[in-house]
Amino acid sequence: WQSRFTHLIGYGASYYAYLFDRVLAGRIWSRVFAGDYAHTPASGIDALNPLSREAGERFKNEVLRWGGGRDPWKSLASVLDNGQTKGSEIEAIAEGNRSAMRTVGSWQLSDI
Repeated sequence: WQSRFTHLIGYGASYYAYLFDRVLAGRIWSRVFAGDYAHTPASGIDALNPLSREAGERFKNEVLRWGGGRDPWKSLASVLDNGQTKGSEIEAIAEGNRSAMRTVGSWQLSDI
């Protein structure tokens, strides 16, 4: 086994996917759960409570309830569409094409 490098095959892609998922999770956390938006009585969302029922319901309804039955880019766009993400970014993400990858690629781990 010392002469084989099969353990390295796919490692780069796996690590990239890990970083990509970490950026997505961080953006969802900061925009939906961590209180990046102000509390408004009309929305009923408590910005100071990352465990608020409203934020959890939003994530459940926009992402989890679809399982594999909806384009994940559309789910990501809809959960981030809460007034904290630019409309142009939401549109780009919802398309799920090269522009969506460029948009997500512009988010950095330090930004979240």
